This record gives sequence, C-alpha cells and structure tokens, in this order.
Amino acid sequence: DTVEGTKTSLEKIVADMKNEVNPNAEATDTAVKKLVSETLSKIIEGAKTASEAIGDASDPIGNVAVAAAG
Repeated sequence: DTVEGTKTSLEKIVADMKNEVNPNAEATDTAVKKLVSETLSKIIEGAKTASEAIGDASDPIGNVAVAAAG
C-alpha cells in the first residue's frame, strides 16, 4: 500500500503542477512516469505476486513452504 500511495501522490503532484502551469511540470511528468513504469509498478507487481504465493498468512511458515513446493 505504501508504494501505491507514493505512486498516487507523485501523480497528483504532477497534475497539480500542470494545473498551476508550472514550467517544470513536463520534465517532472516525464521523470515520474519513468519512475512509475520502471520501478514502482514492478515493486507493486512483485508484492502482489509474493502475497499470492504466501496465501493464508495464518499458516506456519513450514506449511507455506510445503504448499509452495507443491
């Protein structure tokens, strides 16, 4: 949730800059899009994948490892 919150906050900052006709808005937009596409989105997807792999967090860690192995 924290990474998604950061992504949303950065996108809001860029939108606010554009609304205020900030001369740095386009450069900031480009940098934020690059950060989101190359880094944040991958972190978010990795976290979702890990969460799905873990399944029910109430299981003991040994049970999770056995279930993941197959």
